Amino acid sequence: SLVVKKSITGPGAGQQGDVVIQPTCDGTDLPSFTIAAGATGQLSKTYLVAPGGICTITETADGHTSTVTVTVDGSGQQVTVPGGSSVQAVLTDRYDLVPGSLTVIKTIAGPAAGQQGDVTIGVTCNENGVDTPLPDFTIAAGAAAGSTSRTYTGIPAGSVCTATETATG
Repeated sequence: SLVVKKSITGPGAGQQGDVVIQPTCDGTDLPSFTIAAGATGQLSKTYLVAPGGICTITETADGHTSTVTVTVDGSGQQVTVPGGSSVQAVLTDRYDLVPGSLTVIKTIAGPAAGQQGDVTIGVTCNENGVDTPLPDFTIAAGAAAGSTSRTYTGIPAGSVCTATETATG
């Protein structure tokens, strides 16, 4: 027999879409092994295959979405089914959360707009209890009334960010 084992890991595991594995033995497609969206951990499916069968195991849908990326290990492997026992084909998908971005917008208004000093906003993002300071957002002295923004990219998903005006101008 052929045992297809699937491992779903990583911080984004459980947030992925459907995964489909297609075993092909001696040129014939076997029934697909479909793993429902959101599944995690270790899953397996056993196929009865004639001894000596040469099987290729291909992941045809990897479950990536707009919020999770995937690294697939083991897709495309070939195994030969032995007589009287089984062979395992092991595939692993590691799901990672897609980084996000944060846009900080500062509005300068009022009758004295344009007469202020530098305005500085400090930004810190906390991921899993670790504070990471980002570069300050500084608006030069004398900036005219209106809104100014700065976008920070590559922020790990799940981070909690805080923007604090440290110099008010």
